Amino acid sequence: MRKKLPVAPFDRALRAVGEDVRVSRKASETLRDHVQRLAEEIGKRAGEIAASRGSRFVERVDVERAFAEVVFGIDSD
Repeated sequence: MRKKLPVAPFDRALRAVGEDVRVSRKASETLRDHVQRLAEEIGKRAGEIAASRGSRFVERVDVERAFAEVVFGIDSD
């Protein structure tokens, strides 16, 4: 994993469920780590998809396809 993303946005996302919810720092850090790992995996797959069509430029469609493959296990070949 590369440089870690800031925790604050993930903390806000967890707190958005309600005003009376308390969120630990560890919970926010855990969400951040999972999201970052997932984003890196999607990015890697999107790069592979772009390369398979002969491009070094990752486009939106590559990210959409990579997301479907990584998150939902959908092979869109």
